[in-house]
Amino acid sequence: MADRVDISSYKTGPARGGVWHCEPPADILEDMLFARVHLDNNTADRGSMEIDCSSHQTGLVPAKEAEQTANTYNLEITDATAADVLTLPML
Repeated sequence: MADRVDISSYKTGPARGGVWHCEPPADILEDMLFARVHLDNNTADRGSMEIDCSSHQTGLVPAKEAEQTANTYNLEITDATAADVLTLPML
């Protein structure tokens, strides 16, 4: 695993799975879009994503508060078939 590097305005999070993670500033996240391309069928028991509806409207949530904040939203299971694309705003 490479050493951690601090970059101004990015908050460094913990290493997960041998990879360092960071929290970009809100102005970067506002211009980002998450995209997931499904290579096969996904169901609740086979790889579907769980989405916290409207959580993007909360704004930037520190990583240490993410689980507690996520538990305040209604959970939606995103079933998909091969070639479906799921897109979500980051903020």
